Amino acid sequence: MVLGFHGCDRLDAEKVLSQSSRHLQISRNSHDWLGDGIYFWENDPWRALDWANESKAHPGQSAGTVDDPYVIGAVIDLGLCCNFLDFDRCADLERAYHFIKGVHDASMIPLPENQLGPDKVKRFRDKLVVKSMQDLRRDEGLTPFQTMRAAFFEGAELYEGAGFRKKTHIQIAVCDSECIKGYFRLPGQ
Repeated sequence: MVLGFHGCDRLDAEKVLSQSSRHLQISRNSHDWLGDGIYFWENDPWRALDWANESKAHPGQSAGTVDDPYVIGAVIDLGLCCNFLDFDRCADLERAYHFIKGVHDASMIPLPENQLGPDKVKRFRDKLVVKSMQDLRRDEGLTPFQTMRAAFFEGAELYEGAGFRKKTHIQIAVCDSECIKGYFRLPGQ
């Protein structure tokens, strides 16, 4: 079990908290690096709020509209988790990359590129590879992963020559909403 925090518009959060909507909306953007899912910052409500504020300041940058930045918390059972911080899971992703690259090469169609600055926050290629990994699992009779978990190294260096970045975080994409055991309001909201 982990705590996840989702930055969104207050109205969307209130629908879930009041139970008029069962879950937050699944993100299905073509650049969602961990595939389709409900995205959370692990143990980081401050980064979730920062994202919501950025989304309000730059409309159109995300799929939804954020007029009133808000953070909703969730208790998440990672279930069958593809944790890219585990060595074996990286091998699964690498295998999926070689498979999809072969398909694209044979079709003479270039793979999509990750884009948008040094952080490459628009992860078109990563989305395709993660989707292919899930599809390969299904084709092999394996259960698709219910959640994805990875480190995202983002932002400026904290200081000159640093290996640390200002907005680095652990991100979770919940592919199976049944892994979300409950939502909660943060104190002071």
